[in-house]
Amino acid sequence: MLRKIRGLHIDGRKKMSTDAPIQTYLDPEYVYVPLIAGPTQLKAIVGAGDKVLKGQVVALREDRFAHPVHSPVSGTVVGVKKVWHPIARMVEMLEIKNDFQETAVEDYGKPLTELTKENIIDRVKNCGIVGLGGAGFPTYVKYLPNKPADVVLINAAECEPYITADAVLIQNFADKLIRGIRYIMIATGAPKAQIAIKRTKQALIAHLNSKLAESKEISLLLLPDVYPAGWEKYIVERALNKTYNGLPSEVGAVVNNVATTIAVCDAVEENKPLIEKVVTVTGEGIKKPQNFFIKIGTKALELIERAGGYIDDLGDAYFIA
Repeated sequence: MLRKIRGLHIDGRKKMSTDAPIQTYLDPEYVYVPLIAGPTQLKAIVGAGDKVLKGQVVALREDRFAHPVHSPVSGTVVGVKKVWHPIARMVEMLEIKNDFQETAVEDYGKPLTELTKENIIDRVKNCGIVGLGGAGFPTYVKYLPNKPADVVLINAAECEPYITADAVLIQNFADKLIRGIRYIMIATGAPKAQIAIKRTKQALIAHLNSKLAESKEISLLLLPDVYPAGWEKYIVERALNKTYNGLPSEVGAVVNNVATTIAVCDAVEENKPLIEKVVTVTGEGIKKPQNFFIKIGTKALELIERAGGYIDDLGDAYFIA
């Protein structure tokens, strides 16, 4: 039996950050690379004083979900220090001082020439692509099962209030999103894909439909505008009319979100590691809410300053990352 979900329509406060174009901020003086992935400690393979290149492997996850982590910039490793992390505690991070030269590793930018399941999985793993929806699960692991998936589902619901990074990615990079979906279909053996999006997002729906006009294997799955319609289980069960208790793979589904899918495209086409992303800086306490294209590891305070800083009469506030 499918789960019944009543849901709740909430004011997502999203318009405040979607009117402005994506701002690029790729030149922080320092970046911070966390030495944790979920509950797992990472092994740093560089130390204080080492010179690093953009895209160079600087840390490794060595458990059964092994993958590398890369430097977002070229520069010099300052050392390991404890820094506040979005998990709300101090964690060890590699501090890297940017030399602003953007000197990259030799194979950065080289496309994958043979688009096989194995090659795409290896490329996604070696580029350190992890889920950008919050959990940070290694993306390649979802593509490993030998049994072909029935469907690839792209979670474009972006259900959490305020956040609009996926929406602006669709607005600006729909073609890249669709190419990423096709690469994931090859990696998983899935014959079709669906982009799950709230039916009230009419402008995004029209934009995607215009890009998919000639596509028979990729379609849209329209969701109600309620919270939590972006819940993975809800999307999978509505797409397949099947229920499950563990992972989507139990019913033949592979789920990625918009940002992750675009990162897969970048990995396949440019051998680009996960070193940059789009983030939303927004809220009633921010003067100029907007989305930023940033180096992963940039301090949140720097982005807040570039969004105009806090309003003058802020009072009590919550900082949510």
